[in-house]
Amino acid sequence: MKKFAILMSFFVLLTGCLESSTLSDEEKVLPSTAQVNFERSIVDIDYDQSYIAFTGTKNSFSASHQGEFEKYTVQIALDEAEPTNLEKADVTVAIDITSLITENNSVTGHLLESDYFDTETFPMATFVSTSLKNIGDQEYEMSGDLMIKEVSKSVTFTANITNDYAVFKHELNRLDFGIGEENHVDVPVPLEVKLVFKNA
Repeated sequence: MKKFAILMSFFVLLTGCLESSTLSDEEKVLPSTAQVNFERSIVDIDYDQSYIAFTGTKNSFSASHQGEFEKYTVQIALDEAEPTNLEKADVTVAIDITSLITENNSVTGHLLESDYFDTETFPMATFVSTSLKNIGDQEYEMSGDLMIKEVSKSVTFTANITNDYAVFKHELNRLDFGIGEENHVDVPVPLEVKLVFKNA
């Protein structure tokens, strides 16, 4: 299965009935790096090695499952005067929710319907960062406005950012965005976004 590249993502798990993960452990291996200081002046995303994935469980004890979004765009705008200062960077993500995939076609179709994402009415989701704060070495907290189904909420991702890749994580409260009912699956849905940067 093709790998996918920012919000970013989210919700196959919302039904709790997927049969297996769309990402293998091998595909999720991160590049090794010992770099701490960000040294790029421009950031281009390698979408073939990147992904926006979501995971969820039902009743907190069943096997976890995953899904992805095949189509999305990510823009990381570095500060012109201080490109290595990531706290001055801006991150914007647009996700085509209609590109959601799972290994079960009926589950995929259900997630696109009105009681979940209602993609006929709301085909896109967006994320726009409002702050990116370094909390030690390569660790960051990125806050921003996430909009799904025209509902906008402020969310915060934890992030690990190197010169080669960035990984962002957040537990999404799906009910904040009207995605499914409370008893469908666990309310917090873990999101993971991996962005691999192209070599200059």
